[in-house]
Amino acid sequence: MSRLLEHGRYALYDALGAGAAASVHLGVSRGRQSYPVAIKRLHEGLARDSTAVARLFDEVRLSRHIVHPNVVKVIDFVSDGVVVLAIMDYFHGEPLSRLLNDTRRRQVRVPVTIAAAIARDMLRGLQAAHEARDESGMLLSIVHRDATPENVLVGADGTAKITDFGVAKADGRLISTTDGGVRGKIAYLAPEQVGGEVSAQTDVYAAGLVLWEMLAGERPLQGGTEAELLVQVLSGDVPAIRTRVEGISATLEIVLARATAKSPDRRYASAALFADAIERAVPVATPGQLAAWVRDLAGERLSHREELIRNMLAEEEHQERHSYLPAANSSPSLSYIPIPFASGPPTDSRIVLMPTSPGVALPMRSAPPPRGSTARNVALVVAALAMVGVGVAWGSQVLPKQAAHTDPGAVEVDAGIAAPPASVVVAPAAVDASAVAVLADAGSVSAPEPVATPAQSPGVNTRPKTAAPRNCDPPWVLDAKGIRRYKPQCMP
Repeated sequence: MSRLLEHGRYALYDALGAGAAASVHLGVSRGRQSYPVAIKRLHEGLARDSTAVARLFDEVRLSRHIVHPNVVKVIDFVSDGVVVLAIMDYFHGEPLSRLLNDTRRRQVRVPVTIAAAIARDMLRGLQAAHEARDESGMLLSIVHRDATPENVLVGADGTAKITDFGVAKADGRLISTTDGGVRGKIAYLAPEQVGGEVSAQTDVYAAGLVLWEMLAGERPLQGGTEAELLVQVLSGDVPAIRTRVEGISATLEIVLARATAKSPDRRYASAALFADAIERAVPVATPGQLAAWVRDLAGERLSHREELIRNMLAEEEHQERHSYLPAANSSPSLSYIPIPFASGPPTDSRIVLMPTSPGVALPMRSAPPPRGSTARNVALVVAALAMVGVGVAWGSQVLPKQAAHTDPGAVEVDAGIAAPPASVVVAPAAVDASAVAVLADAGSVSAPEPVATPAQSPGVNTRPKTAAPRNCDPPWVLDAKGIRRYKPQCMP
């Protein structure tokens, strides 16, 4: 197998099937732990068609509101104007249409119990769609309108799921589908659907036709041309199942007749009621029996796909180990993701456009500093510089004779400066005082406490006392610029 496309965190591999508007591929969602996904890719010719893109987006948006074991889960929607993808959970199984083709080739029919199990699961998924609500709790009134064997997946785990809500009718769609056109495949249309009227009973009718086809091995309505087929659809004359298949119980025949009645009012009021009626009419296969039937028909295809998935994941793991940057042909993706809510649903169904850059790790934002840390840092700096000043003052009494030998002509004498302000930390003359002098902010930082000194230690005070003319040891002080200024009373 080969990788066809890399787009953001998704890699696209071999096609599983194709339709008029899109193809479905096997793919990988890459991350801390890669896993297989099914990727629906809009055909290149439609990727620039805003209506086609909006329809696919609508499908994803509606499907995200349907959470049920019998509905294929939709994960994401990705579009960059060139590539348009809908990302779904990979379900390991086969379309019912392909399995029915297998039975025709073998000239066998689907066992009644197997058909009952598939139809029941299909109806449960449809019921979940009919009951789906948006974030505000509003009923979406979803009608699938294309409940056909192509859109029913039968899994190797013994369950069946409904998929592809591409032509579904629902309240709140971005693109209106009430344009008078007929949506769905003609052979499975309900009579009222031709006129544009649809309801939950429309899906009930289609599910009845699918069950009829599984039991008989052929479609109930057939025609040489679409026009002839449409005439049969409008007539609503679905043959009784016992006219085509021997051994069908009368109870099951009645159930099918009611599900495929021409008038919606005569059908089951809901898909759930139809599913219950099937379970009462005939025995239903267990998941294990259904899984064995799928393996018997499609075991070779499923095994081949399992091997493809193993190879695909191995290739992605190899690339992850040897590449830390996005591939050259990868491009940023745009993912439409519903806004999550933590304390109750929002009042609207908003969608957020989230650009992502594949393969590029964004730097982690560092945590903001605790409040008050700036003031503490300033206080620490002031305290440290205060200790420098204390050291200078101490040095002045330890080395008094060195200062006494200083040439008076080498310094500036200013009788007007007696001592630096208390808010200024005094630095040694050899150091640029502008780099260390810190003006204390009285509003946030306290001035350092004066250092107590012995009373009989000469020359400790840096603040000269004019009343004591004999206090001339040392005979100078340092100003804020670190310049020695001689005391007037100590001048010779």
